Amino acid sequence: MTAAFTELASGKHYVEVPEIGRDDEIGVMAKSLDVFRANAQALERAHEATRAAQEHAQILARQDSLTGLPNRRMLVADLHAAIERVEDGATACALLFVDLDRFKPINDLEGHRFGDAVLCEIARRLRHASRKSDVVARLGGDEFAILMEMTPATHMDQAMRVAGRALSAIAEPIEIGERRVELSASIGVSLCPENGLDVSTLLRAADIAMYHAKRDGRGRFRFFEQSMDEDLRRRAELESALKKAVAAGDIRPYYQPLVDLRDNRVYGFEVLSRWTHDKLGSIPPDVFIPLAEQIGVIAELTWSVVRRACREALQWGAQVRLSVNVSPMQLKDPLLASRLLSTLEEERFPPSRLDVEITESALIDDVDTARATLAALQAEGVRISLDDFGAGYSSLYHLRAFHFDKVKIDRSFVLAMQHDEEAGRIVDAILSLLKHLGVTTVAEGVETVEVLRRLAENGCEIGQGFYFGKAMTIGDASKLLRRRRADRRVA
Repeated sequence: MTAAFTELASGKHYVEVPEIGRDDEIGVMAKSLDVFRANAQALERAHEATRAAQEHAQILARQDSLTGLPNRRMLVADLHAAIERVEDGATACALLFVDLDRFKPINDLEGHRFGDAVLCEIARRLRHASRKSDVVARLGGDEFAILMEMTPATHMDQAMRVAGRALSAIAEPIEIGERRVELSASIGVSLCPENGLDVSTLLRAADIAMYHAKRDGRGRFRFFEQSMDEDLRRRAELESALKKAVAAGDIRPYYQPLVDLRDNRVYGFEVLSRWTHDKLGSIPPDVFIPLAEQIGVIAELTWSVVRRACREALQWGAQVRLSVNVSPMQLKDPLLASRLLSTLEEERFPPSRLDVEITESALIDDVDTARATLAALQAEGVRISLDDFGAGYSSLYHLRAFHFDKVKIDRSFVLAMQHDEEAGRIVDAILSLLKHLGVTTVAEGVETVEVLRRLAENGCEIGQGFYFGKAMTIGDASKLLRRRRADRRVA
């Protein structure tokens, strides 16, 4: 009994208590000692469980549970320590912000389990592409980071090499089970001390550079430049202003005349969006239209402009047509035809006076939806025009598969006719082809009388360009119509 007491007192809780079977005072004491031993063992097990839970919590606090990589919290701590070493003059560092391109569709189509397996494989490849001394972390979702420390003289070159290896590694096909996917990534790089000496500044700089890599085409890396920050601030200001302008109806329809080359009559007007901001001034459409698509307000913008144009164009009479553009993004909407026809009905604008212009790129993503939409519009009298023919795809398949009422020859060819005979012969050939197909032709970019005559002589029916007039307000368009009609009466 004394030996058991001694062992328990020394911290040994797994001891055998003697005399526990006796019925006298010694037995009672032995039983009490055994209860104490059992409680001590339970306390020890609870302590071990608590310690293990704390260790696991600490691991989770530092580590991404899916990939096993350090998480954002750990990266921030490592980056802070690296900055201190840079401030001591001993080293330089680079932060690579890695964002997978178009990863969301993989999750949506294949499921999150497959997506998680892809992320684990990307983590493995990034570790392999980086140096042993680098910190590879997962920031969350499909975002990763690589923290590099090296000598100041080589840090940019080494960051370029690691970024290049990372892009190449990610681009290799990923096979999981019987499924195979291909991915790319965009990488933004910030350098310390060049781009900052605090964690938040370096993280933001790398994020901005990554955004520019995506904007420049994805699948590439960009180093942060100060002008990027200024560009981002301007873009944010422009985005905010554009959303307000669309909501307020401040983007207005302007009208560029389309002239029938056979009798010099105004065939109609193409509706072109124009935006003038109180502080930013006149914003070009090739700036705000793509931006509207990116921020998801292109549909609202289009319907606002089309509705207003239909209302304004009613005064011109039944013979003057209106031509509107539909973006590739809108053509994917299976409800486009019904929405457009409803708008025409609400504004009492006859469908037979409307032309809808689309580009060939709009037909590529979903041919079946595009064909159904265009057929529904044509059934109600709307005419369909293929825009920018001669540029981009220019597939004869589309001329056969889609029954276009008009084809517009790209303005780059028409403009080049002024000084390039080869461009002239290309336009002549296009006109001949479309004439044999029985399709009405429109030439964009008519600026000189010489080009106009050649187009007319080769059978082009409609012309558009600065020779006839630039995009103008509804008031100026109405004046042009009245003047043209008066001139024709005199003639």
